[in-house]
Amino acid sequence: MGYTKAQAVGKIAHDLLRTDLTQPFEEIRDELLQVGHWEGDLINTAQDGRRIIVSGRWALQWGKRGQSPRMLVINSDITERKRAEESLVLQKEQLRALAERLQWVREEDRKVVARELHDQIGQILTSIKMDMTWIVRHLPQAEDMVLLRLAESIQSINDGVKTVRKICSGLRPGVLDDLGLAAAIEWQGSEFASRNDIACRVTVPAVDLHMDGDRATAAFRIFQECLTNVVRHAQAKSVRVDMSQEDEYILLVVEDDGIGFSAPDFSNTLGSLGLLGMRERAQFCGGDVQISSSPGNGTTVIIRIPVDTPRTERDEVCTSS
Repeated sequence: MGYTKAQAVGKIAHDLLRTDLTQPFEEIRDELLQVGHWEGDLINTAQDGRRIIVSGRWALQWGKRGQSPRMLVINSDITERKRAEESLVLQKEQLRALAERLQWVREEDRKVVARELHDQIGQILTSIKMDMTWIVRHLPQAEDMVLLRLAESIQSINDGVKTVRKICSGLRPGVLDDLGLAAAIEWQGSEFASRNDIACRVTVPAVDLHMDGDRATAAFRIFQECLTNVVRHAQAKSVRVDMSQEDEYILLVVEDDGIGFSAPDFSNTLGSLGLLGMRERAQFCGGDVQISSSPGNGTTVIIRIPVDTPRTERDEVCTSS
């Protein structure tokens, strides 16, 4: 408070502390009388006029019968600690906003690259294939070796076209933009099953649930990460996916029959970049991701993303990659 011992001794504590209580004094008094102690944060004005934050611990000390109780007050200056905490919160918000922006930029880059691959490289390969096919038709007298080489070239071009389509789908699946989230979830489930020999049963609403592009992208990317984790860690034979709407949220449940993991492993797993990214993407959009598992009983991931809720200024970008 800025007082010397000589200045403080003998003075009334109330005059020295100059405290702004965060709760009415009557409540503090009642708590002291009932349980004998009180703890809380206070705003004090120091001798030089500075406003400081203190952590207060007050306790009643009962004397002999007939004597009035004394009150022991211990106030610790926590102003710098509070400022550091506020600074950390601000830095965390800034980092979150930066990550949000980077994810949006990455997703936009993916759209551009996928579009260029599909429109430019795909057209070039298709044009070459047409030319090669024309040459084959107009070389009826060509040697068998020449025709064989041309057929092999056409097959290579077909493989190139398939590769371009695969890359485009990996960068930005067209079904997500053209047909919506439900169709994209079904398509991804089918692709997952065919590539990994793991049964995947997908249940989605008959009518696609309306969702803006950014939130649909976030939900789809989180779903992709769930399937990636199944392949890497679950040792599962099947996956069940259910998509529905619950109040103002899209609910996506991904459940596998894999080996699962125990609570200690679960807490460690939450620190992994994959699951951390899933949670961050959901939080960017005002949603959340819940994960439950136990050894031998598989893992269940519940994804909740809001449906077209009003955005704040910081929520202008809500996407993932």
